[in-house]
Amino acid sequence: MNKKIELLKRDFLKDKKLVILSLTKRCNLLCKYCRTSKNWYDTLSQHVNDIDLSKDKWEEIKQFYYENNIAEILLTWWEPLEYPYINEFIDFLIDNNIWFSIHTNWVAKKFNSIIDLLIKREKKPNIHLSIELFKDLQSDIRWTYIPDEVLEKLVRNNFNVEFKITLHNKTLKYIDLLEEKLLNWSNLWIKSFRFQPVVKTNDDFDESLIIKSNFIILINKLIDIKNNNKVLKDKIRNSIQSFQNIIDIFEWNINKKVVNSCKRDKEIIFLDTWLNQKTCKTLWNRDKNKKCSDYFDLVCCWFQS
Repeated sequence: MNKKIELLKRDFLKDKKLVILSLTKRCNLLCKYCRTSKNWYDTLSQHVNDIDLSKDKWEEIKQFYYENNIAEILLTWWEPLEYPYINEFIDFLIDNNIWFSIHTNWVAKKFNSIIDLLIKREKKPNIHLSIELFKDLQSDIRWTYIPDEVLEKLVRNNFNVEFKITLHNKTLKYIDLLEEKLLNWSNLWIKSFRFQPVVKTNDDFDESLIIKSNFIILINKLIDIKNNNKVLKDKIRNSIQSFQNIIDIFEWNINKKVVNSCKRDKEIIFLDTWLNQKTCKTLWNRDKNKKCSDYFDLVCCWFQS
């Protein structure tokens, strides 16, 4: 397996750390599960006042990268390509030999120019594309389309692409089409799939999206695909255990050994636009002194390997 695929699959977390860097609170979309009428989806966006990462912080990022055993910086949060200085920042990272990847909704108008910049600089970071797996869900949940031409350009130029697929209640009606759709995308050279369940975070969260116990049937379908489909087995990045965690949460049967062994809060570092350090606990405004087992839920199971 080549190094970039290992990075894409986060194998390095056994030895090194991942930084998830919040570049901006700007976004070109209004996804139903992300920004409701009154609230942001996460506490990071609610409590950080700076919309954009200041250019004055760039040198601090460089120093942090080289002093903390970091394998990769993931550029993300809301839509990183809406960061006003994104081209300059990418040049800065490349000039300083900082390995990075990009998590994007891939419908930002700048995306084509960013791809051109990366090709010109002969740097091809892994690209994580947030997406609804089916086109009508993309339209319904994200109010936008799936830009096939952008994907074709990435694949044609040998970028490794992962789909980050949201799981919510409306996904259920596609259960019988799920495996076929994943195979179709895989045949188009998608290297990895990562499933992330949405979580109700506030009172005005869209009730039609909330995952309930009947969702276990879809999780079992994903487990079956990962166990038995030879093509998709290694492309689905979620572990069987992470899927089982979701089932256990609904069945109140949490495996304490698994929960207490989760070290993602030590392996994954969130940096907000002030470069304050967050973890998968403090990101969601939780008591950082408590154990994961005190509140293990659908948020935590995202980060289980």
